[in-house]
This record gives sequence, C-alpha cells and structure tokens, in this order.
Amino acid sequence: MKIPIGTKVTVDLWDSRNRRGMVKHTGDTLSLLRAESDFSLDKGQGAIVVKSYENFVKIIPADEFSKAITGTGKDVKVDKEALVAFILTHLYISIESTGGIASILDLFHFFKQTSLNEFITLDKLYKISKMSSLPFECISDEGNLFFVLPDSERTQDCRDLIALAKEDPVLSVAKIRHRKHWSDLRIRKTLNYMVKKKFCRFESSYKDGEVYFFPKN
Repeated sequence: MKIPIGTKVTVDLWDSRNRRGMVKHTGDTLSLLRAESDFSLDKGQGAIVVKSYENFVKIIPADEFSKAITGTGKDVKVDKEALVAFILTHLYISIESTGGIASILDLFHFFKQTSLNEFITLDKLYKISKMSSLPFECISDEGNLFFVLPDSERTQDCRDLIALAKEDPVLSVAKIRHRKHWSDLRIRKTLNYMVKKKFCRFESSYKDGEVYFFPKN
C-alpha cells in the first residue's frame, strides 16, 4: 500500500531511540504502515507523510509549522502566506542579536530545523522575496539577499548607538562594527534611519571619510 504525500496519519507504535515505528492511516480501511522520521514522536501523535513507499512512509510531526502544508500527492504545497508569517516571527524573535535581519541562507537553515525541512528550498524563499505587500523588506547587499524588519522596529539599535555616542559623538561604520560586532547592513540601516529622524548628521569628506555626528548632551 502506498499513500499520497501530505496524508495525515497517527503514530501507533514508536521507538524514540531509532525514530522508527508504525503509523495508522484511516482511509477506506484502517491500515498500519512502517514509518521513520527525523523528529521525536510519541504514540497517539498526529503526523504528516512527506515521503511514501510501498507500506513504508517518512513522516513529520503535525505541529505549528506543518500546518502550512496543504493538499496531498501532486497537489501538496506549503502556503506562502504562512511562510511569510514564520519569517516575520523569526525576525522579531532574533532581533536582539541580529537587528531583525536574516540572510536567505539564515532562513533556509532555520526552516531546515523545522518540520518543513522536506519542503523548503532556496528557490521557494527567493519567490517569497518577490511577493508584494510583505511586512518586511527584502534587500540585496554585497551579492546576498536579506530579509529585514522595517526601520521603525530599529528602536533598540538606535538606543544602543545613542549610548555609544555619549562616549564618542563622531561615529563611523568601522567604529560601530568594532564596538558592537554588528553586520555592516545592520549598522547602515540603523544609521540611515537615525539620520532620517534627525538623531544624527551624516558627513562625507576625503579626510575623515563617512562619519555620523551625534549631538553632545
């Protein structure tokens, strides 16, 4: 018996150590199939088939991520709007360490740790970046594609640079990189936003290069 990819099944018996066991599939009749998974599962837990062979399936847990999977067989796909929501949540959760910036490779590796690992490709993420009305920016920088939260969410980074400017009111990308260990994209996005909001003033000269002047308090 071979059942379509995307079919929902229930874990019946499971060896947590070897991540193998049996699952129940309720179709025209109740069937038991051998199964394996890359994830820890428990008896009675819902799961979704991601690879199907004769009387044998590979499954993922039915969780928050796999809810984005729709259809079965040749019609199985991952809902794009759900992927956008997952990306947005990831950017917010990691904002303290990343400034709300993630490269396409960062997101690819993130999704590979979730139950969507069999469905996510770089091409899918690239197509997401081309969607209209996204709640984040998609920026090409130095040959890489980045997913970036709106500048209005950059308040903590602004506070950090204001605190840094109390020690040195003339900052540059290099100075901030040395002190904060941020990416250049994160630094430039924050500084440009602060210039726009008149928190600092930008000047460029042959002698000093590109510098940002902060008011002395």
